[in-house]
Amino acid sequence: MTSWPFQEAEKILQEFPNKKEIIFETGYGPSGLPHIGTFGEVFRTTVVVNALKKIAPGIKTKIIAVSDDMDGLRKIPDNVPNQEMLREHLNKPLTMIPDPFGTHQSYGHHMNSLLCKFLDLFEFEYEFRSATECYKSGVYDEKLLLLLKNYDKVMDVMLPSFREERQQTYSPFLPVCPKTSQVLQVPVIETNIDKGTITYEDPNGEKIEVPVTKGKCKLQWKPDWGMRWAAFGVNYEAHGKDLTPSAVLSSQICEILGEKPPLLFCYELFLDKEGKKISKSKGNGISIEEWLTYAPTESLALYIFQSPKKAKRLYFDVIPKSTDEYLEFVKRYHENKDNVLNTESSESSIVIPEFSSVIPVRDTGIQEEKIWIPVSSTADRGANLLLEQRLDNPTWHIHQGNVPNIETSGINFSLLLNLAAACNAENKEILWGFISSYAPNVTPENNKMLDRLSDFAVKYYHDFIKPTKSYKTPNAKEKEALLDLKDTLHSLSTTITAEEIQSQLLSKLKMNELASLLSSRSVDKEICKLPHNLEAEQMLIGAMIRDNRICDAVEDTITAENFYDPLHQSIFTQISKTRKHGIVANELSLKMFFENNQAFTECGGVEYLAKLAAKASIALDIYSLTRIIRDTYLRRCLIKLGQEIVGDSYNYDIENPAQAQIEQAMTKLFNLAVKKQGEKTYIKLASSVKDVVEKISMLKNNPEALGVTTGLQDLNQLLGGLQKSDLLILAARPSMGKTALALNIALNACKMLQKRADKQHYVAFFSLEMSAEQLTARLITIDSGISYYKALTGRISDFELHEFINASTELSELPFIIDDTPALSISALRTRIRLLYQLYNVEVVFIDYLQLIRGTTKRSNENRVQEISEVTQGLKAIAKELNIPIVALSQLSRSVEQRDDKKPQLSDLRDSGSIEQDADIVMFLYREEYYELRKQPNEGNNKHREWQEKMEKIRNIAELIIAKQRNGPIGSVKLYFDSNRGSFKDYTERHSV
Repeated sequence: MTSWPFQEAEKILQEFPNKKEIIFETGYGPSGLPHIGTFGEVFRTTVVVNALKKIAPGIKTKIIAVSDDMDGLRKIPDNVPNQEMLREHLNKPLTMIPDPFGTHQSYGHHMNSLLCKFLDLFEFEYEFRSATECYKSGVYDEKLLLLLKNYDKVMDVMLPSFREERQQTYSPFLPVCPKTSQVLQVPVIETNIDKGTITYEDPNGEKIEVPVTKGKCKLQWKPDWGMRWAAFGVNYEAHGKDLTPSAVLSSQICEILGEKPPLLFCYELFLDKEGKKISKSKGNGISIEEWLTYAPTESLALYIFQSPKKAKRLYFDVIPKSTDEYLEFVKRYHENKDNVLNTESSESSIVIPEFSSVIPVRDTGIQEEKIWIPVSSTADRGANLLLEQRLDNPTWHIHQGNVPNIETSGINFSLLLNLAAACNAENKEILWGFISSYAPNVTPENNKMLDRLSDFAVKYYHDFIKPTKSYKTPNAKEKEALLDLKDTLHSLSTTITAEEIQSQLLSKLKMNELASLLSSRSVDKEICKLPHNLEAEQMLIGAMIRDNRICDAVEDTITAENFYDPLHQSIFTQISKTRKHGIVANELSLKMFFENNQAFTECGGVEYLAKLAAKASIALDIYSLTRIIRDTYLRRCLIKLGQEIVGDSYNYDIENPAQAQIEQAMTKLFNLAVKKQGEKTYIKLASSVKDVVEKISMLKNNPEALGVTTGLQDLNQLLGGLQKSDLLILAARPSMGKTALALNIALNACKMLQKRADKQHYVAFFSLEMSAEQLTARLITIDSGISYYKALTGRISDFELHEFINASTELSELPFIIDDTPALSISALRTRIRLLYQLYNVEVVFIDYLQLIRGTTKRSNENRVQEISEVTQGLKAIAKELNIPIVALSQLSRSVEQRDDKKPQLSDLRDSGSIEQDADIVMFLYREEYYELRKQPNEGNNKHREWQEKMEKIRNIAELIIAKQRNGPIGSVKLYFDSNRGSFKDYTERHSV
């Protein structure tokens, strides 16, 4: 079996081969209401239990559902009543806070009741445990005293996970204040193992000694988790990805308490529609009640069952798809079941040990409980394969092996939704009218599932589809055609076939030409006019005629093509030409240019110009008019672009596949989005001088604001940071560390951008060679200081794992985007960079590496030099267009290896001289250590000693050669390079690293 619950069950049996009972645990934080994540954790645990029972029926199982109801209430959830009352009881254990709902003895008891009702509703099998009762009744006492005895060991585990200030105040024990009943977070002054007590200083400065048992203290979250595993003998627990660092620490604490930690299953978190983690305190995302309003429970269970290690967004759009997938899985399950029964060896024959050849399904360690599957023939093997397919079917896990046989006569949920939308169904009875006609033998009474789906479909339609529907008012011709169609439908016989109905309707459509009226290819001008505002055009032209100085004010923001009316385009153009020749543009001077213009004559000639000038006699907001005209122009461009995209999609061209068309469409759309006002292609010197003076003045007062930082001080001083619109080439021979250097610079830039007070800016890293996973692993090792090779092979200590996890948590918050799509063309790359720039405010782009980017023209495909030229010119154009630095990595030619002096030169740039020509900065990474290491002489002679001395001088030194800088000096920078971690630092740090 390959489904994940069976794989988890196998892991359990391998981890605990001699256990006769496996204890499972799920935890619940009762400060907030039970939510879909709570359901997901218990459901996933349950399916693993059922899988274990199937392959090892002799092993007992138990699920313990623990409520952390002794936790202090630190924050009041947004979705509970009486918040003012709760505020008075902050920091008290949940079971000592009055119930804000007014139904139970405490807030904790109310939430525990909700949890049990919640789990009982879905018929989960579990044992409920209250943390308060376990602490107060003495269930935890033995392990609490053992933890006190090993206090220092626990502190050694926990303290490295905190920052220095938190380390000074941390204690695993949280005393419950005898005066205020609050759970205190105070440092422990003294521990007394013999008395089983701790001493702390309360907020008033009084020293208080309390026992760690009988509910006088509770543990911090991570020690509590580990202690609980030890106290209950937990063997398996599922947890969210966000708790991975906590799980590592809790496992170590469990071992300190003398017990083997449980096997852990880490699942991804559910996200809301905005991609944010679902929170029980915020109540964001879909609630279980909301899901069950529109679909059966089984569809929710399927959605949770599938891909548990993949982050999934929970929003209403996923409900129909999940429902139909559930119906399809049920259908497949029973098809496999029928196939099994039709073979010579059915499922029931598995328990008959009368064949000569058998294989064990699973040895549970209890001899009398062995299960055997006969495989004496091909038919038997086929039956076993079909049986495995049934067991891997999600519905087997959802229904614990008792999968109902659901027959919907080929009607799925999506079909019902379409039907409800098409006929504006007010209730499910309307849908059943259609269903009964389609499947006469199906009724609400004999098909409960179809009846439920019909009800769900109507609700979903009313809440999500109906509010978005919009209707077009038919014109006279359309109304006449529709009424004719209605009469035709009424006149049809009730015994007529579907084919005959279709034939008659098509005939009627052709007769009254309704088909052509509704066709998107021949839209009536009265039905759909292109966006425009003739009055704004008239007022602007009138203002220009009345006061020619307005021409100067608008010439940078609007052009003739922005006007909708061709006559207005001509008048605008002529006004501009007339002004350039020093002639006043008025009604009389413009008249001579339009004497032969029919449109000008038809609208009144000179009188029309006079009317336009008169229309502008009142004070006008010229800039508002230009914005209106330009906005309608862009809308017309958008419509035209959409039509072009549709037309291109219909034309099949083997040399222009769909993916290329998508990229072309995105490029066109982006070009339209960033189209400059008035297509201005020049800048007046006065404006440019002002900008330069402001920039120089700012840099004098704040030199660090020059460019995006590289994080390397000497390199920043030489380059001034990564400058806007620059194309930087970082080139080196293989194994020099150019990808590592690029990642270091990208990571440093990213951390700087994260600190900005304005809107978030991102770093984008395009890797055409390495996968996103490999790059991420490198970034984590760079940041954590752990050897990349050790991390990759799993040879790291517990402390290093802890550091690795901490670094990964911090890095996950950085504004860093990785695109590892291979073999991108320069056109596709341009499109992706533009899109990221629009969506994420990308500040700097890294590309690894240049020679892997493909050209797009036929000539470039035939000539490598031309292809690289197209790529470098394209990268420079993007950098300039978006005004961002682009760092492209490049290979060097092998000619370097043929020289005695291995330092790279500009002539070593591979494939094209255009790299040097188009780049603003060219940098070469050189490590003498790399070459000397390969010259090692035999040991025991003077040459070897000399070699060792030289190696000691050059060890960990990298030289970054600035061979070209368009706007600055050339030179070189020494860097410290740690090849184990892939990290680059300033050379001055060499001896402190």
